[in-house]
Amino acid sequence: MVDCVTPPGQNPQPTFHRALSSTTIDYILASPDLHPRTTDSQVRYIHQNWSDHCLLTVRLALPSTQSSGGLGILDPITQQCALQLRWLKPIIQNPLGPRGLVPKWMASLLRTENTDCDPLLLWIFPDSRPRTHRSLDSPLHLVLKAMDHLPHKFDDVLTNLSTCLMLPLSSMVNSPPSHPPYRQSWRDLKVNHLYQIDHNLDVLMPIAPARPLPRFITLNRILQRLLDRSLVAHPILFRACIPTFILESRHLDIPPRDGSPFDFDPFISALVLGKPWSRLSTRSYRLTCSHHHANAQPLSPHLSPRQLHSFWSFALPHRARNVWFRGLHNKLSCRALLHHIMPFTVSSPLCNICQMSIETQEHFLLSCPLKSAVWLGIWLEFFGTVPPPSALSSAFTSFLFPPTLNPSIPAASVFGLTILAIWDHHWALHFNSAPFLPSLVLATARKSISRICSELELDSADSSLA
Repeated sequence: MVDCVTPPGQNPQPTFHRALSSTTIDYILASPDLHPRTTDSQVRYIHQNWSDHCLLTVRLALPSTQSSGGLGILDPITQQCALQLRWLKPIIQNPLGPRGLVPKWMASLLRTENTDCDPLLLWIFPDSRPRTHRSLDSPLHLVLKAMDHLPHKFDDVLTNLSTCLMLPLSSMVNSPPSHPPYRQSWRDLKVNHLYQIDHNLDVLMPIAPARPLPRFITLNRILQRLLDRSLVAHPILFRACIPTFILESRHLDIPPRDGSPFDFDPFISALVLGKPWSRLSTRSYRLTCSHHHANAQPLSPHLSPRQLHSFWSFALPHRARNVWFRGLHNKLSCRALLHHIMPFTVSSPLCNICQMSIETQEHFLLSCPLKSAVWLGIWLEFFGTVPPPSALSSAFTSFLFPPTLNPSIPAASVFGLTILAIWDHHWALHFNSAPFLPSLVLATARKSISRICSELELDSADSSLA
């Protein structure tokens, strides 16, 4: 497992504070295949009246392909953002007076600290917002996140000079990979801190920052980085510094540049790739945000869409499906995995029950001698045959089951509930020191199978009456 919070080559930050001591005891770990998908790791201090521990967060970008199954079918972050369209669409269509009580409250709350700027500016560019609305603590966090999740591809946007001056400078300059990044302390700067309109040439010209200007040292440093190209101007800012007649010679349809009012409609249109906001649905929103998972690789298991559909349609309680689903992704807490992650806590990968073999996931569920005895009893009782090892593996990974002796009992339910019974009794041994006895596991599995069959009979009776 890989630490997702600490960057490579750095020492971990303290996560536990008590009196004068500080230690690192909290981690977020991910498997090597998931670690490249983690971003934006943070360690946040919490007041000691609440907890001695810090709050650790990390973002996980999951794939969104139908071949990956589970959460991969639908990216939960994108779906959560799409559900915010209920509030977002009225605000974008009429930012000063949106219809509805909640959109009106959201719009007024965001404008409270910035009454002198266009309201759309606050929704489009995160760095133009008040500091109170840039964090998870903001009551508008989800709806602002939905706006930020859209593709901010503004390279082809044409705007006037007065609008360009109102844009945050952090969005109008880029740092090449081999140069220092744009500093966080500069995020509150706007283009008008560094540029002004030259009415003779109808362009933006850099201001020569002098001592009377606030933060003139910072502004000089940014201007110098633009001159030596360690910062690169965004196409919008670059075009604003070029005379109109040159741009028109390149066949660009330039809007009136000087003296025209603020106009953020081109940015709003670019966010949804030219689609009208009034017709934006949750489906079209997800398609618009597909850039977040365009390069995502599918997670295991490598099952066909038909197999995945079968898995989700099995008659199983959630706990049984959860254990089976984790097993399909090789994420069950067997001792081989736990010993690899925590060798000082789990000193040996050997099975606690048989003490003979390494407890891999297959050994955990299927091949341990006492658990094999459970499968033998289940197979004889419900299928009337002796299960070869290949039959158990095929049932677990490919959903290939022999027919049951009683056709009213689904084979997948028998298999999934047996997995759950083995899981429960295994951890009862670990936490409660209860002996793992195949007879007790069989009794638990029979009881669960009988209950699910009774529920299925009730469902079929209700449907026949209807």
